[in-house]
Amino acid sequence: MVVGNKKGIQYVAQTEIVLDRAATIKVHGRMVSIPGKPIGLRLVMVKVLDAQTREELSAWYLLSNVSHEVSSERLSLWYYWRWKVESYFKLLKSGGHRLEHWQQESALAILKRLLIASMACSTAWRLQASQDSESEELKEVFGRVQTRL
Repeated sequence: MVVGNKKGIQYVAQTEIVLDRAATIKVHGRMVSIPGKPIGLRLVMVKVLDAQTREELSAWYLLSNVSHEVSSERLSLWYYWRWKVESYFKLLKSGGHRLEHWQQESALAILKRLLIASMACSTAWRLQASQDSESEELKEVFGRVQTRL
C-alpha cells in the first residue's frame, strides 16, 4: 500500500460490536430519541506503517455491516481506495472546479470538462507528491497565487 509517496505495510484487526443506543435527531430545535433494533457491526481498525522506518503513515477505523465472507484486510483496502475517490470528488466539487455549478448542456461537453478537470487534478497530485527542486519552486509559486485569489 502506498500512502503519500511512501510504501507502507497495512495491519488490520477487527472485533464485533453491537449498536444498541437509541438514535437522536433534532426536531423543532429539540433532540428527540428514536429507539430501534440493535445493529451488529464489524469494527475494523487499520494502521499503515512505513515499510522501512515503521513510522505510522495512516490509521483509520471502519464500522461495517459487510458480510464476513469479505476479509477485514480486503474491506480496509476497499475503504482505502474509496477514500481516494472521495478525495477526488471533493477536489472537483470544492477544490476550485465547482462541479455542482457546471452548466454544460450535453454529455460530450460534460465529458470534455471532466477530462480537463481530471488532468488538472492528476497534475496537481503528481506535483504535490514530487520532491525535486523544480517541483518545490512551482509549489511555492502556486501557493502565492492561491493566497491572492
